Amino acid sequence: MNTEHIPTPKPPKAYVTSTLCIVMLVVWVLELIFPQLLPRFAFVPAIGIFEPWRFLTAAFLHSIPMPFHLAFNCWALWVVGRALEPVLGRLRLLAAFVICAIGAMLAQCLVSLINPQAWVTLTVGASGAVFGFFGIVLAIQRVLRLPWSEMAALIGINFILGFFLPNVAWVAHLGGLLVGLVIGAYTGWSLRQAQFVTVPITPENSGDSEQSDSSPSKPGFGQYLPSESDLPEPSEDLPNNPSSTDATIRPSSRASSETNGSAVLLQRVVTPKEIARDVAVYLGLFAILVGCNWLFYHFNYEAIYAILQLSA
Repeated sequence: MNTEHIPTPKPPKAYVTSTLCIVMLVVWVLELIFPQLLPRFAFVPAIGIFEPWRFLTAAFLHSIPMPFHLAFNCWALWVVGRALEPVLGRLRLLAAFVICAIGAMLAQCLVSLINPQAWVTLTVGASGAVFGFFGIVLAIQRVLRLPWSEMAALIGINFILGFFLPNVAWVAHLGGLLVGLVIGAYTGWSLRQAQFVTVPITPENSGDSEQSDSSPSKPGFGQYLPSESDLPEPSEDLPNNPSSTDATIRPSSRASSETNGSAVLLQRVVTPKEIARDVAVYLGLFAILVGCNWLFYHFNYEAIYAILQLSA
C-alpha cells in the first residue's frame, strides 16, 4: 500500500503528566522561597496519623536547594507518563499516581519498626509514584506478552542505586512498585478483554497532512497495547465513531488492507460496565491502603505517643 499521502496519527496530549511535572516544579520554587513548606507538608510517620494529607503532599515536595532530585523525578515521570497516559486514560493515570504515592509512603512507615529514628524522619519525593509507573508498564508488558526485559533492567538498576546513594527511601520505592504492578496487571487484563473498532484517519486525528512520510508511522503511544494477533476482531455491530471511547488508539495495517487502502486506527470502545469496573478496582485499592494504614497506626499508637512526648 502506498503510504506517501497517508496522514500521520497524532498521539493524544499528555495533559495530566505535564500538569504533574509543572506542579512539582512550582512547588520546588515555593520551597526555595518558603523553606517552612518542607517540614510542614513532608511525610513523617509519627505525624501521618494526625495529618494524613502528608501521604500525598510529600510526593510533590523535593529536596532543596539542589535540583537533582526534582530533575530526575520529573524526567522519569515525563518519559513514562507520556507513554502510559494514552493507555490508561487521564483520570486513571491521575488515580494511579495518587494510589502509588500513598502506597510508597505507607511502605516507608515499615522502616520505623526497625529503626525508631525513622518515626521522625522526613520523606519527600515522587520517586515512589514513579516506581509505581515503572511497575504498571512492566506488568502490562508481561500480561500482553510484550518484551519486558528492558523495563525490568531499568527498575533493577534504579532500585539498586537506592542502596548506594545517601538518603534514598528504597522501601518507599518498593512500595510504589508493588502497587504499580497490581494496577498494571489489571490494566493489561482489561486491554486483552477490550473491544476495538476501526476509525478512519482524518485531519482531526492525524498530524500535519502535508507532511510526506517515506515509511509507515510508528507512534510510541501505542507500544504497550496488544499486538494485532492478540486483539479481537473489530466489532461490526458498533459504529466507526463510538460515543464512549478512551484515547487508546493505534494504527492497524490489517484494518488498512480491509478498507480498500485507506488508513484507519483501531480505537478501543469503553462501555459503562468497564468504567464501573475500573472505578471499583481503583477505589478498592485505595480502600486496602487505607485499611493497612489504620492497622499500622492502631498497633503502634503507644509507640507514636511515646516518641511525640520525647520530642515535645
